[in-house]
Amino acid sequence: MELLEGLVRRAGNTGDGEMVVVGDDRMSAEALLSLADATAARIRGARAIALCATPSM
Repeated sequence: MELLEGLVRRAGNTGDGEMVVVGDDRMSAEALLSLADATAARIRGARAIALCATPSM
């Protein structure tokens, strides 16, 4: 979670309070939503989440 939080802070902040959470295509939709919720709860000021899935490596 710390790595994800750092990545979101550096690359995922859109500048208007939105955060981007990236998962890969091995994650279920439920798992990705759960990850997004957990991330938003840990990052102050996040009011919305955009989700995207990338191809797994």
